[in-house]
Amino acid sequence: MIGSHFKKWLALSGQEKIQLMLFIFLLPWISFSLKFFGYLRTRNFLSRRTANIELHQANAAELTRAERSAQLLSIAGRHGFISATCLRQSVLLEYWLKRQGLAAEIKIGVRKEADLFDAHAWVELNGTPLAQHSLEQHRVLQ
Repeated sequence: MIGSHFKKWLALSGQEKIQLMLFIFLLPWISFSLKFFGYLRTRNFLSRRTANIELHQANAAELTRAERSAQLLSIAGRHGFISATCLRQSVLLEYWLKRQGLAAEIKIGVRKEADLFDAHAWVELNGTPLAQHSLEQHRVLQ
């Protein structure tokens, strides 16, 4: 198992390694902020950091890089210091992409079926959801 993770690490470019490490270190901060300050205050804080950046729709190359960033963030969320929820990852990804001038948006979906409750957060860029898997993975029992 360790060997396969090491091989995957070696396969990353230098830029991807740096980005993955940044995500691993930033996710606990996002988690702390969401827990102690709440969703709105955390988003407002991050929005102030990107307020002077002119946002634009992503071109094809930017969309590909954004998708890769979302994949790396998902890896950081599974293998970093904390197990990051989709909301934590989405807040960080939106901020990351906006810092690059991309008009990213957090989307939140909720549904209830019988005694099951589904909730999921993700980021869209140009209306395209980034690094998404089946919502079935996010099903939570009430």
